[in-house]
Amino acid sequence: MGEAESYGPTGELAKALEAAVHALRSYQFDNSSPELAASVADHGEKVLAALRQDTPAERFARWLEAGPPLAKAADCYVGIKVTDTPPK
Repeated sequence: MGEAESYGPTGELAKALEAAVHALRSYQFDNSSPELAASVADHGEKVLAALRQDTPAERFARWLEAGPPLAKAADCYVGIKVTDTPPK
C-alpha cells in the first residue's frame, strides 16, 4: 500500500485511514501495541473533528437562511434560500 500523499481534509483522512489499516494488520499478526492504538485513535479523532467543522461558505449560507438578527428584529427581513442547484 502506498503512502497517502494528497493534502487538505481528504489527504488527512487518507493518512488516518492508512495508519488504521497498518495498525490493524499489525494486530492481525499478533503484535500488541497499546501505544500504537492510542496514537492511531488520537490522530483519527483529530481528523474527524476537522472534517466536522463547517466551511465559511456553509456558515454564511446558514446565516442567510436564518436571516440577520437586526433585520429580523426590525421585521424587515426577506429570507434567501441558498442551494447548490444551478438555475434552469
